[in-house]
Amino acid sequence: MSYPTKYNRQYDYVSYQNSNPTRPLPATKVNADLNFVQQSTTEIIDFLKKSIRADGKIMNAAIGRDQIDPSVNLGFTPPTEWEAGVLYTANTSTVFYGDAFYSALVTHTSAGSFDPSKWVLIADFQAIADEAALAAINSDPNLHAISLLTSAADKGIVFTGAGTAMTFDLSAYGRSLSGAADASTALTTLGVSTFVKTVLDDADGAAVMTTIGALPKAGGTMTGALVLAADPAAPLQAATKQYVDAVAQGLDTKASVIAATTANITLSAPQTIDGIAVIAGDRVLVKNQSTASQNGIYLVAAGAWTRTTDADAWAELPGAFVFVEKGTINADCGFVCTVDAGGTIGSTNVTFAQFSGAGTYSATGGVTLTGTQFSITTNGITNAMRAQMAAFTLKGNITGSLANEADFTIGSLPHKTVPAGSDVVMFQDQAASGALKYATWAEVIGGVASGVSSIDGQTGAFTIGGLLSRATNLLQVLAGTKSEQQTGTSNIVAVTPARQQDHDSAAKAWGSVVGSSGAILAGYNFSVSRTGTGVFVVTFTVPFASANYSTITTCEAGLGGGSFSVVASGKTASSVTIATYNTANTLTDPINLSFTCFGRQ
Repeated sequence: MSYPTKYNRQYDYVSYQNSNPTRPLPATKVNADLNFVQQSTTEIIDFLKKSIRADGKIMNAAIGRDQIDPSVNLGFTPPTEWEAGVLYTANTSTVFYGDAFYSALVTHTSAGSFDPSKWVLIADFQAIADEAALAAINSDPNLHAISLLTSAADKGIVFTGAGTAMTFDLSAYGRSLSGAADASTALTTLGVSTFVKTVLDDADGAAVMTTIGALPKAGGTMTGALVLAADPAAPLQAATKQYVDAVAQGLDTKASVIAATTANITLSAPQTIDGIAVIAGDRVLVKNQSTASQNGIYLVAAGAWTRTTDADAWAELPGAFVFVEKGTINADCGFVCTVDAGGTIGSTNVTFAQFSGAGTYSATGGVTLTGTQFSITTNGITNAMRAQMAAFTLKGNITGSLANEADFTIGSLPHKTVPAGSDVVMFQDQAASGALKYATWAEVIGGVASGVSSIDGQTGAFTIGGLLSRATNLLQVLAGTKSEQQTGTSNIVAVTPARQQDHDSAAKAWGSVVGSSGAILAGYNFSVSRTGTGVFVVTFTVPFASANYSTITTCEAGLGGGSFSVVASGKTASSVTIATYNTANTLTDPINLSFTCFGRQ
């Protein structure tokens, strides 16, 4: 660093005063001189700050080897613990003794005890520790506040604010508590009961459970009923009976509603629902909206209605059960939401079905209701009722037991694909005015033309084996399995559109992408990511069975023309990396990149 600028006086004021005794000193000259004085003084102070600390001592790092006389020895051996009978060299040997670090002042062999006159104290670690502790106290406002207090008998310390403290009189009670010989004595001083002390003295949780008469976690027998405050809301909470009953029925029980709709309504303002005047704050089940996505449980409002908080998310609707309190039609009925998971509130249709109807059922028309069971009244089914059965509805045995006769239609009968010859078929005899008759299956097929044995050259409607008509039935072929497509040896199965991709000759993935962006122009079974210039990572939607597949790549040269080389590398069963290089072997984007992959999946 450079020296400060030396001050040189700029003007001879004595000569000026002698020549002009009645005139003041020239202000501009005085100001200029003072500015030079200020500059020189400031530079001197800044210069001194670089070598002298504020406490007047030499600044750390201000003196180096260049500033020390060559005769001064700056080196020393690594310190060891002081020992008797050891030769120590002046200005070189260093030792630890007690809590201090020393350097040998003279060369000597140590006697039986440490002689401080032959050593120079380098550092007193205890003093340093004391200074550090004092600095820590002074730097902590709370500790510093305590250090300023005057100690006295029967006094305690209390903080009155951040960094402020005071003493207070410690009562005999407080002294007794703080001076208690053990925890039991302290608890007695505090007035803790013997029962509580017993609990605190118990060796472990099992002992505490015994003391207070509690059931262990492993289980036990309660002599009374346990009443819970609410249904469980977390996975490991205990369940109430009403919650278990609802879950057993697969229901998510909601709070009851005042009324339920019977037709489409406007979802705003108080109105009459099923004969009930609903007001703001009432809960209403809306189940008959023309736009079914509007159905749900709503809260009546002076303006627009809103869905209730327990049914305003789709996850709260599947299996939701709600009970209707009032109404001409829906009173005392329960409804369950029949939607599945995965819908969206406001866009997916919401449907409710009646689940219960306590006290709403009555029996008429030949049916008797006894308690909760319905039964047919003796002689309750009249001929007039039988005549009202739907057209083509029959009554008979469809289960193999005569005791289980039931109404049925032809379309509801069980299907037997290969009838036996002795099976019986009922039919209408058109030659006998449509009279119902029967015949065995053998008789039926025996009366049908045997049909053709080959379909080669056949035209028009015909039958095959007397059973299959080309004009009315669908002829199907047997499609080859994936294994049969890959081996390619079968002559009796067909390659169908759904299976043609399994054949070894079929490309399992192919595509064409834009070189500058990786945008897909056309292709099959892949996605692509352009990870850098000329580098494309192709990922197969359906992966190959292994990395042993063939990749054929081509590209349309870049805008600069010339030849391109295409390299496929890093093959795995699910992806392959394709890179394009120009003639300088530099990665370059082509105009378009095309590829085709063959192999087994």
